[in-house]
Amino acid sequence: MNIDRNYLQKGAAMGSRVSHEHELRILVLTLPADMLQDTFDVPLIIQLTDDEKFLWKDLTIDEVHRLAISNAKDIIAIGFDINKTFIFADTDYIATTPDFYRTICRIQKFVTFNQARGIFGFTDRDCIGKIGFPAIQAAPSFSVSFPQVRWHHAHILLTAVYVALLLMT
Repeated sequence: MNIDRNYLQKGAAMGSRVSHEHELRILVLTLPADMLQDTFDVPLIIQLTDDEKFLWKDLTIDEVHRLAISNAKDIIAIGFDINKTFIFADTDYIATTPDFYRTICRIQKFVTFNQARGIFGFTDRDCIGKIGFPAIQAAPSFSVSFPQVRWHHAHILLTAVYVALLLMT
């Protein structure tokens, strides 16, 4: 095992609206990741699945992106080490990172529709985006999805430029 490639990966389920209740939910669900990051001194990658929210809920793509930014701000407020934390929204990251998309394609090639339907219960009425989404959700499990992360240096993660951009909006 290559110790320099150890990292934590967490998905962040987004709420359909911004509220104090949702902020508390983010705190409760994300705090263990903060404690693990501190304990093991490893990078943390947090995936905001704004595309999932768009595909499953009656929201526009702009609404889910706004919610992703709001959720990222709530997550940042928990106090993760910004030098070892990378937060990204699927809709932004796929568009800017070919390695992430290539990983998604590799996963899609090895999972049949019947397997996906059996696991997730897809029906003939589901949009094709839902069928492809599990591969997007799984891609962060593979470190090759994050070429900007300097894995060869133990415990160093490129400062999350994306996080800084979120804070400026």
